[in-house]
Amino acid sequence: MKTHHIGKLAFAEIFSWLLALRSRAYCPISHYAVAAVGRALDSTGQDIYLAGVNVENADHRLSTHAEEGVLAALVTALGPSARLQEIWAVAAPDHLRSGDDDVLAKIIPSYCGKCRQQMAGLAVGAEMKLHGISLDGQVDTMTLAQALKGYMTLENIEASSHHLISGVSIFDSQKMFQRGDVDIKQWLGQLQACDPITQHGRCSILSFNSDAHVAGVDIEDAAFLSISAYQAALAIAAVQGVDVSSDTVQNIHTKGGLSQKLRASDLQVLEMVLREETRQSFL
Repeated sequence: MKTHHIGKLAFAEIFSWLLALRSRAYCPISHYAVAAVGRALDSTGQDIYLAGVNVENADHRLSTHAEEGVLAALVTALGPSARLQEIWAVAAPDHLRSGDDDVLAKIIPSYCGKCRQQMAGLAVGAEMKLHGISLDGQVDTMTLAQALKGYMTLENIEASSHHLISGVSIFDSQKMFQRGDVDIKQWLGQLQACDPITQHGRCSILSFNSDAHVAGVDIEDAAFLSISAYQAALAIAAVQGVDVSSDTVQNIHTKGGLSQKLRASDLQVLEMVLREETRQSFL
């Protein structure tokens, strides 16, 4: 299954992709599988489509929504100046499939307030389109301005200048995910957190027992609805097909931050993949 796409996609292609992506959602608590695909532009002007699925946590507040997974991939792969142009999402109980004769398969999902605010901080503008799609293909579209009137961005707190320093990168999927032997230090050096508020954002790479290596970066939000580097990495891992319910992390590599140790919330985010033998390194 593809985890990203370069070049223009038709709606039918996006819808088929979303239906397949739902199988990678990690939702053992709610059994509500959500998949999202967002469109951005890289520095060459190419359309880049990035995927996300929901990854649940025993602490409900630390669960990652599918839209947050898209934002995680967006900033990790393209940098903190990347902007979301458009997004599509499908959501339904995980036992349902497209074509099922069930009222829940006909419900068009709505974007939650948290995700609307987070997307506002990384949106191309108020006219960015948000598409909700039912399992049977019904679509409801609204602009960001319609979805969240009077939303707050970094410009409200005069922190946007730092946010725009780097410029958008050329798309490179290896900034998100690699297998085998990798140069961790070089890879971490390519990553940049979206940290206009603290300017101490973290970038992290999780090295799994399955030989998969997954990156994530802190994404700060003007309304303090931030995504941590570890949430971002797990969200990207799920889309990449890493089994976050059974695979375990051998090494956690982190740069940035104000502390050389994991916070309590980080330990909770990573609870299903951490083991006593997991090693941590801070650069």
